[in-house]
Amino acid sequence: MKWLLAMVTVLGLAGCGTTDLDPQTTEAEVTSTTGTGTTERSTTTTDEEKTTSTTAADRDADAVEDDLRLVAQVWEDYSQSWETGTDAGFEFLAANVYPDLGLTAEGCRTFFNLGPTDTFKETVDLDEETIEPAYDWVMPRGPRQGDVPDGWVYVMTTRTQRFLNGEASDPESAEVHVTVIGERAYFFYSCSETV
Repeated sequence: MKWLLAMVTVLGLAGCGTTDLDPQTTEAEVTSTTGTGTTERSTTTTDEEKTTSTTAADRDADAVEDDLRLVAQVWEDYSQSWETGTDAGFEFLAANVYPDLGLTAEGCRTFFNLGPTDTFKETVDLDEETIEPAYDWVMPRGPRQGDVPDGWVYVMTTRTQRFLNGEASDPESAEVHVTVIGERAYFFYSCSETV
């Protein structure tokens, strides 16, 4: 069944550079991988014309702690969103998936072949002990294949269970990625057999 095929999908490789503009600041952040394999992020503040470099090794411990809180919260909120209903779950998913992946709530409903009276939900249990930085991860497929996602990327293990019309699937464990951009965590998800 199609609904068993959809998985939380995390994308990534290393070596690409991207630029993102944080809408909350006037900072442009550039990510690149050095010849030594170390990921560097340079932040240029356009107002002050200052440049600083941060490697994954010296990322501020408080910032990482804040990121981990946001990562755990997005998974908890995702699981809770389904309690309001199938549409609410898909709407939360579409609102919190990494930008530019083209995922929509209606597209997911169609992908799972859900009729107007069908119910669907997912529960995701995050193993917080497995969260690790993956700042050089590259998206392996989809519309941004080969790109390093914006933000600070983390890899982790989750255990997902799906329910279609009350019937539970077998739980599935997967290694997934989440990126933190500003004060938001975004996950990578696909409602497509080709992405």
